[in-house]
Amino acid sequence: MRGPIRHFRFFSDVVLLAVAYFLLARLGLSFGSLPGNVAPVWPPAGFALAVLLVRGRRLWPGVALGALAFNSLVGAVPLGSAFGMAAGNTLAAVAAATVLARIGFRASLERTRDVAALVGVAALGSAVSATVGTLSLYLGGLLSADNYWAAWRMWWMGDALGDLVVTPALLAAVTLSFRGSLRPRLEFTAFLLVVAVSGLRVIGPAGYPYLALPLVAWGALRWGLPGASLASLTTAAAAVTRAAHGDGPFADSLTELLRLDGFLAVVAFSGLVVAAIVAERNGAAARLEAANRDLEERVRSRTAALDADRERLAEAQRRAGIGSWELNLSTETVIWSDELYRIFGVNPSFEPTYDAFLSLVHPDDRGMVIAGMEAAMASLEPFLLDYRLARTDGRIHWVRARGRLITDDAGEVVGMQGTCQDITDRMQAEEQFRELLEAAPDAMVIAGDDGSIVLVNRAAERLFLRSRDELVGQPVEVLVPERFRHRHRMHRSDYATAAEGRAMGLGRELMALRGDGTEFPVEINLSPLRTEHGTLVSAGIRDLTERMEAQAALTHNALHDPLTGLPNRSLLLDRIEVALARSARIGKNVAVLFLDLDRFKLINDSRGHAVGDEVLREVAERLRAAVRPSDTVGRLGGDEFVVVCEDAVAVWEATVLGERLI
Repeated sequence: MRGPIRHFRFFSDVVLLAVAYFLLARLGLSFGSLPGNVAPVWPPAGFALAVLLVRGRRLWPGVALGALAFNSLVGAVPLGSAFGMAAGNTLAAVAAATVLARIGFRASLERTRDVAALVGVAALGSAVSATVGTLSLYLGGLLSADNYWAAWRMWWMGDALGDLVVTPALLAAVTLSFRGSLRPRLEFTAFLLVVAVSGLRVIGPAGYPYLALPLVAWGALRWGLPGASLASLTTAAAAVTRAAHGDGPFADSLTELLRLDGFLAVVAFSGLVVAAIVAERNGAAARLEAANRDLEERVRSRTAALDADRERLAEAQRRAGIGSWELNLSTETVIWSDELYRIFGVNPSFEPTYDAFLSLVHPDDRGMVIAGMEAAMASLEPFLLDYRLARTDGRIHWVRARGRLITDDAGEVVGMQGTCQDITDRMQAEEQFRELLEAAPDAMVIAGDDGSIVLVNRAAERLFLRSRDELVGQPVEVLVPERFRHRHRMHRSDYATAAEGRAMGLGRELMALRGDGTEFPVEINLSPLRTEHGTLVSAGIRDLTERMEAQAALTHNALHDPLTGLPNRSLLLDRIEVALARSARIGKNVAVLFLDLDRFKLINDSRGHAVGDEVLREVAERLRAAVRPSDTVGRLGGDEFVVVCEDAVAVWEATVLGERLI
């Protein structure tokens, strides 16, 4: 169903285009001035180009039918010449529309390059139409050689002005819209009436035609392309009407008609250029305004992001008990974060000058702080200071200050910046538990509720091969191998929800990590320590390396002969049972060879038991070397040995092995 509807629409569009072309040609012919149906402005040419630009070049049959009907019916031109003229009109419109489409022409004519393209293409397309049309008239005997070039020039000017005057007006009419009240419509209509009346006046017998240019420029400045193009079209209508009635400065002769064409070309081109410049200026202003809005939005977004970052930083500093500061030596200004005011126990109205800062430092630590700052200034190295604060609320707080120097390109110090962390909890914990921890036989590690280490004893330093300064402030996971850290964090979080004394590592293996990267098994006992500043967790850590080695040795001795290191009777019988069970399951043979040493008693009696033991050890080594790695060599006791062989052993293989062993 869609196919017939589409074809019907195409057919109706072609017919409407042909009818409109025919009527406009009749209108243009009413102003004809020379033989051959030429006129100062040929509206069908501009109409055809506008339609093909807006609706597509596929409607070219409408142009051809309209031109053929007009030339054959109204122009009284022989059919051959009519076909040639119609072909020229159609070819000119299609070629112009094709070229404009290929070069990226915009029908809004908002760029000066589009105006220049329209002028150039109009000139070339009109040359095609004029050449084919006048040649058709000449070949049909309707145009003499004497009048050929005059007719060609008038034809070319008429078609070119049709493209330059009518096409922009139609393109503007398609996009023209007035939003809002009736006033803009009335204002635009009044403007066109003023242009029409003024055009008839200034192009009159005593008029000055170029006074129409300010009106066209006004239309371009006020309404853009619609104002310029419709004002040019109105001016052209007034000028052609005057000339057709033999009135005004452009009447009575071919020369005046050429001047008329030149005048209309100047008016139309000037209006289009001014409108394009205005559109480009407005577009640039709109883009600039959009860029400003985008920039303002980015600034607002960035400001909001910075505010959010500051809030997150303040929250992070509050949770960690860390405040930041910055000193500018050139301006002698100091900037503190909100958390730093809380740590020092002062209001935000407090002016954080260097002298005011020193006044908050405990008198006993003030000299140390000054000396540390001066040493940092001299060495340009970062500094780390632990000192007490004598806060205005009477409480003594410990802080750890870290900072670094800021230098300019010349190496001169221009400022300092750093952080202060409230370490009161750690210092109090150290004071409360130092003697107890140092007396403990095991390594002791005390951590805060956030999992950071606040105190360790010397045994922990020896056990983990790390100094106290390396451990304090670090998360306890630094003592755990990397592969266990995620699980350890989960266990620590679970323990923090219901902290109670308990042992960790009993019945299962826990591994710890030394500073040199080695791992070792440990047993851990946890105990909560509740203070006024929160709950601390005390971990007693014991190295299980020696215990596990002793257990491994006991297990080995229980299953192996102490003299030869071979499996003893218990382990040997266990392996025989396993071999028989595997043999029953997979259907493979098992060989068991029993060996004893002949006259071994003579060795013990004649050489002594030490020599006899050495003989037994040598025999054990030779037996191990003579069998496969998968075979088992065991000692039942005395001089008796057993060899267990698996893996598809045949009787002859066992016989060969026995002979080799003997």
